[in-house]
Amino acid sequence: MEDILRVLSWNLTVLSYVTGLILAGSTYCAIAALSMLGANMGNREDTIHWLLDRQVSSDDNTYGGFNGRVNKPTDTCYSFWAGGALDVLSFAMGITSRYWEH
Repeated sequence: MEDILRVLSWNLTVLSYVTGLILAGSTYCAIAALSMLGANMGNREDTIHWLLDRQVSSDDNTYGGFNGRVNKPTDTCYSFWAGGALDVLSFAMGITSRYWEH
């Protein structure tokens, strides 16, 4: 757990050692691992805000989705990483959805 906590930035996102950029995929992996370990994830609101900012639409409204980092085009895999991280965080925060009730 200490290794995961060591790579987190101030808002629970994870910087890539290669690019120095915050990435949705590595952020999801860290959040999911910390959740499974029962760790206190602290500043979740800023993480949720960053993840929600990954949701973009196109100018012509033919497609949309999530990107993996700022100024990156949308891609299905980023929808998984960002959406999955939001789902883990909402579960950890005790937010329930009508979809979980069925």
